[in-house]
Amino acid sequence: MNNKRWRNAGLYALLAIVVIALATAFFDQQPQTRETWKYSQFIQQVESNNVDKVSITADRTVARVKVADGTVVLVNLPNDPDLINIL
Repeated sequence: MNNKRWRNAGLYALLAIVVIALATAFFDQQPQTRETWKYSQFIQQVESNNVDKVSITADRTVARVKVADGTVVLVNLPNDPDLINIL
């Protein structure tokens, strides 16, 4: 009877360790913050050849910019008819 108690205690301890490990893994994840640029800064970086890739949303209001150093930046786009020519 004593062995059964130790076995149950061990199972509960193992369960507690697993739950704690999963909880810390879940809660330790920091939300990924993205840097945003003003449109003028974006154009300046494009003209300086510091931009590798630009992805524009379907509604043409936001650009996702991959900078030469590998970081990703968001840009709120105004209605600029010359944007495509600038890129």
